[in-house]
Amino acid sequence: MLACAFLMRSSLAFATALVFAGCSSTPDAAVPSNTDAGGDARDAGRDSTPAPPCSEPSDDPAAQCVETVSGKAIDTTGAPLAKKVVSVCGSVCFYAQTNADGTFVAKVDNFINVANFAAYVHGRPEYVGLFEKLPLGPTRAIVLPTLMVLPIPPMTGPRLPIDAASRTVLSEASVTSSEVTLTFPAGTAVELDLEDIELKEKGEELRIVKVAAKDTPAFAKEPAPALLYGAMPFDAKFSKKVGVTIANNGGLAEGTAVEIFALGSDFVKDRTAGKAVAQATAKVVGGKIQTDAGEGITLLTWIGVRPKS
Repeated sequence: MLACAFLMRSSLAFATALVFAGCSSTPDAAVPSNTDAGGDARDAGRDSTPAPPCSEPSDDPAAQCVETVSGKAIDTTGAPLAKKVVSVCGSVCFYAQTNADGTFVAKVDNFINVANFAAYVHGRPEYVGLFEKLPLGPTRAIVLPTLMVLPIPPMTGPRLPIDAASRTVLSEASVTSSEVTLTFPAGTAVELDLEDIELKEKGEELRIVKVAAKDTPAFAKEPAPALLYGAMPFDAKFSKKVGVTIANNGGLAEGTAVEIFALGSDFVKDRTAGKAVAQATAKVVGGKIQTDAGEGITLLTWIGVRPKS
């Protein structure tokens, strides 16, 4: 099992690469962020006995000792997800990899503020990723209470209209996948996750899949959405509000005012990872759900639609 802890970087994908570059596959060999992995002759003879769990104190009065975070990841057919990286992140990150049966155990052995942490299954390129907040409680061995179910997007999709040099949409353009159309204003800068950048053209494809009610993850259950989609490129960010048009297949009456929300992904700045984040207001018009004038989304993860309360 992979285990590693270090200060958060600007991209989770960058951190994922470090899992394989700098972390041991031995559970007892967690590498803190300020460790000089190279070492030198002065390290010779030092005690190599692993530190006991939660031996490092915390300045956060809300922090508690957590030794492990475990769970299971499957896809929407019920098949387990094997060999997928799992991040457990807040102000620092800890990593694991799913086993053949989809289970994972991330070794933490630190004081953390559980309320600020979420688990993230890296699904690319076959699956839409998913963040889930860690459950609160006094236990040192946290177990995610529900399965993490990752949707399967279409294998291919239309590419986002990004200029290769500027990473910007130069003129207004619309792109459609499944039942969802995104309309980009001219001058919209598109920031892709490093994992999608590494996928090159595949990482720029809009691939959206409708999610059945039975597969609704924790962040979207209360209140239940009328419609829910998983989207890729996952965790793409837009500098301008991108309009959304969705086929009204959720039984919403004509004229109904709705909210479009996303799955939050930020661990540090806004602590939104694993939470539902309001993105735009919209209305059912002519059998379609359309964002209101001046409204749109700036984050592409999951797209949910529910009537405004």
